[in-house]
Amino acid sequence: MAAVSAKAKRSRAAARGVAPEATRPEIFTTPQAARYLGVGESTLRFWRANGVGPRYFRAGDRLIRYRRVDLDVWIESRSSK
Repeated sequence: MAAVSAKAKRSRAAARGVAPEATRPEIFTTPQAARYLGVGESTLRFWRANGVGPRYFRAGDRLIRYRRVDLDVWIESRSSK
């Protein structure tokens, strides 16, 4: 079986609408995090205000950011066993 080049893998991933691992953001804005989780931005803000959502940090007075790893951990914590 022939080896698939990295370029071919990236092309296939792009065709499926999946960003290659190297280009996926590690830090998300609220809209990006909401899309990643499949919820509305207002839901994410509600969770944040009530302390029940994924971990976040402030990158300034008003800039809320989410780390992808924290979103993934939160998703796993919510998964049924």
